[in-house]
This record gives sequence, C-alpha cells and structure tokens, in this order.
Amino acid sequence: MEEITKQASKCRVATPHDTVTNSECVYTFHTPYTSDHGIVVNLQTFVGTIDEMAFKSDDNDDTAGPEGLFVRICKKRIAKVSSCDDDAAMEEATATKLGVGVEGGFQ
Repeated sequence: MEEITKQASKCRVATPHDTVTNSECVYTFHTPYTSDHGIVVNLQTFVGTIDEMAFKSDDNDDTAGPEGLFVRICKKRIAKVSSCDDDAAMEEATATKLGVGVEGGFQ
C-alpha cells in the first residue's frame, strides 16, 4: 500500500486537451477484447499498452518493477440472444417489402 501511496502523487486527471489512448495499444493492434488480460493505461501519460511493453524495465535488472500506476481495461464479447425462439415468429418479424406501414413492410 505504501508503494501505491508514493506513486499516487504522479497520477493526473485527464483534461479535455489530453489524448487518452484506451481503445488499443499504441505500439501493437491489441485491444481490450484481444486477450483476457486486455490493455493497461498509464495514469500519468494516458498511454495504453500491453503488459509486455508497460511492465518492461529499461535495464537488465529483473527486480525492477514498473514505474507509475496503471489501470487495466478488459472487455469480453457476449453473443446476443435472439428473442424469437421459433422460425415462424422470426419470419413474421422480418420485412419483405421496402415500405413503412404497408403489408409486408416495416410496421
């Protein structure tokens, strides 16, 4: 907890003029949907990266940890369940003519 308290003073609040890249990694095409780990966004620079790039130390010392605080963004896609269970109700719900308010069109 002490480490978090020390790093908290370096965190910033994003302003309307800041660019926050939280939709995909700035170096690769990884998105929060790509893996179970998602991406991490640095709370000081607002740059979104993957774990391998965010937590990599500059020197060869493996004991050095990441500098700064990060927020992890993970998303999972869930298939939408159809409300129409049978095929007859599905066929009735679809339009067969391009028209609004006419028989066989959109109601």
